[in-house]
Amino acid sequence: MAATNLATFGAESYSQTNEFKQKLRDSFREASIAKMTRITKNNLIDFNSTKTPSSWVCSECGEIFQHTFGFMGFKNVPLCPVCYPPNLRGKEERVLVEWLRSEFPSEPLICNSCSIIPPKELDIYFPDRKLAIEFDEIAWHCENDFNGVAAKNKYYHLNKTTACRALGVTLLHIWNVEWRERKEIIQSLIRSHLGASIPVYARKCTCRELSTKIAKPFFEENHVQGFSGGKFKYGLFLDDELLSSLIITPQKFNPKSLEITRFVTKKNFRVIGGFSKLWAYFLKGRVPFDSIKSYSDLRYFSGAVNSQAGFILQNVNPPTYYYTRDYKSLYHRMNFSKRQIQQKGLLYMSDLTEWENMQLNGYNRIWDCGQNVWVLKSE
Repeated sequence: MAATNLATFGAESYSQTNEFKQKLRDSFREASIAKMTRITKNNLIDFNSTKTPSSWVCSECGEIFQHTFGFMGFKNVPLCPVCYPPNLRGKEERVLVEWLRSEFPSEPLICNSCSIIPPKELDIYFPDRKLAIEFDEIAWHCENDFNGVAAKNKYYHLNKTTACRALGVTLLHIWNVEWRERKEIIQSLIRSHLGASIPVYARKCTCRELSTKIAKPFFEENHVQGFSGGKFKYGLFLDDELLSSLIITPQKFNPKSLEITRFVTKKNFRVIGGFSKLWAYFLKGRVPFDSIKSYSDLRYFSGAVNSQAGFILQNVNPPTYYYTRDYKSLYHRMNFSKRQIQQKGLLYMSDLTEWENMQLNGYNRIWDCGQNVWVLKSE
């Protein structure tokens, strides 16, 4: 059979031939077009090649627009420039700036400055506080370009953070989806950095163990990432008001290796010494452990509270990424392993990477700033 195939197709099997591979690619491309049509409800008018613009008609406004395919499918979802115009860029950022000016009228504020870390631009800068804020709208901060806006690579956001840190400037990165969905939490975070939170001393508070029933709504209301389960849950109370909470859990395959999965303070409060007091309360319980890790998201925090509690900076995790398809929602990369891509019924080719398969399904991705990894080992 192999000899016959070799004589007929020039290969030991038909599946190894260029003809078969091209048919397979064409099949996946056609399926990709059909899927993108279902997702956007826009219709493809004509297509010549992956490297030349294809024509689409918007199902909402009837606009005919151009879109270029990416590798093995779509580089990005074909979005109508009328319904998703580039000139909307900055609209939510302007709302944030207006809020900042009204909330902190006495604080000098500079917008869109290229003089702090030239030639890079900082969206918002408080010179007296040495605090900068980047308002990262998903559509214009992804790895693949969108509507002609330059792509942002893996280290784009981290590089800005590093450049600011070298000057003693704290840089916050706020994704517009967070501002839209968890605005009060983001506002509280900014108030904290600008010294406008209500101060409470931990020595006036008492520690208690928490049930999931109490901990879950507290984190959903106050933590930008919401609740994350854990075996040990503790709360810091001023009288009967829960002001801060800490969650610690053992790793799945090593119960003596622990991880701090969440720590949060109630919106618009600053509990001075809160983390250290909750950590001391955990130690009093004499839970056996060899080491415990804590992670600080460099978009928002450096992890100073960990250092104050005796943790040592072990390493810095590089930036990781989140996926988006509609530029309005974000999904963590852990939801899209190769196995999960297949389980979700998405288009999948075994010879492509996870990222290439996700592009095939019309996804783009945005990178964060990485994490500081803190560790404390038992004596």
